[in-house]
Amino acid sequence: MLHSYNVQLMLFLLTAAAVNVPFGYLRRGYRKLSRPWARCLYVPILINIAMRRLMGFSYEVIPLVVTAVLIGQAAGGALRTTRMVAEHSGARRREAGEAGGADAAED
Repeated sequence: MLHSYNVQLMLFLLTAAAVNVPFGYLRRGYRKLSRPWARCLYVPILINIAMRRLMGFSYEVIPLVVTAVLIGQAAGGALRTTRMVAEHSGARRREAGEAGGADAAED
């Protein structure tokens, strides 16, 4: 049976990962090591520190929190990359369709 501490910890880690997804998404759009890129890392760290303290977790959970943060950042970055690839391939298909339509009209 799960103890309430374990359930609280799991909910906290899921929340920490979820909070980092939008920041990872935004971070992927900035030049590496730029000021906005760094803010996308540091702001969620401060949020996670505040959440950890408010929920009463000790320093012992920090390695788990760091792992959750990295997973959230990676997931957000992957979402942005996937979306950019999908938009790019969609634009290529539209361009090919327009070119094909123009050729078909000339014949």
